Amino acid sequence: MAKTPLWSTTLDHICLETAQPDVMREILRSALGLKETVVSNDKWLSQVPNRQLIFTKGTAKKLSYTGFNTLDETQLIGIR
Repeated sequence: MAKTPLWSTTLDHICLETAQPDVMREILRSALGLKETVVSNDKWLSQVPNRQLIFTKGTAKKLSYTGFNTLDETQLIGIR
């Protein structure tokens, strides 16, 4: 019988909305050293190994969505 890991579902990324994306992007680059990739005109991916933050222009301090890694589809259904 195969053992299922205790933490078989992990957080992959989060997307935060910000009213001041330029300020947020500069803080993440200079203070935390996150590398940035422009996704679109109003969306940016900031990352370091094993950490990904997506920022989009919008309402200040709002969690827009999250993304998870799972071992199989059954676990994903359980999260929903």
